[in-house]
Amino acid sequence: MIVRTAKTMNLFFFHDYNLRKFNRKEEIKDLTSNQLKKIDIGFGLTIPLLDELLDKYSNKFLLNIEIKFNLKGEKELAKLISSYDINLTFNNIIVSFFHQKPLLDIKLTNKEISTGFLTTISRINIKTLKKKMQCDIIHPYYEITPIRKIPIIQILNKKLINHYTEKLVRLSQNYGLHINIWTINSTEYLIKVFNLGIFGIITDNVEKAQSIQKKTLSQKSE
Repeated sequence: MIVRTAKTMNLFFFHDYNLRKFNRKEEIKDLTSNQLKKIDIGFGLTIPLLDELLDKYSNKFLLNIEIKFNLKGEKELAKLISSYDINLTFNNIIVSFFHQKPLLDIKLTNKEISTGFLTTISRINIKTLKKKMQCDIIHPYYEITPIRKIPIIQILNKKLINHYTEKLVRLSQNYGLHINIWTINSTEYLIKVFNLGIFGIITDNVEKAQSIQKKTLSQKSE
């Protein structure tokens, strides 16, 4: 789930930075909490506050909260999460971001909160990442989407496939760093990562991934 801050620093669960899909020009960061809660996004629903989702879903399944605000609000996020009776292990809740400082601020506010580093870089120094960023999870981008209609997906994926090996997975686990790859939808890559024994994946097709995971793990156990 992607979290953004309102003008009043309230935390909202919303993917886009603006409201264009609702025929509005405003950006989330420029509106107050009261203004955002008055916007009908369809079926009589409004944009949910993060605490509304924590009230409903915390401790029920893994929540991966991706920070999408501009280097502010991370301390408020950590304080909000800490105010709930939540199991803070990486199996239950993860706070993720593309940059170091917000993740460190989360840890400084509450070192028990599990954090994840999002990256599109094919090669990562596991030891440095764990020491400098104090992360619990690394989220590498496995299936790169084409940019400007250039089919770069094959080139980048070759590097990623060769880099994320069983040896690297074991090394990561030895440093207490788990690999959670995004976004994987193709059968080829789903089979590949399940055979690697990584912690988890992010996918747009959950049923397909679960079916392939079950089949892959069954074949490994034979």
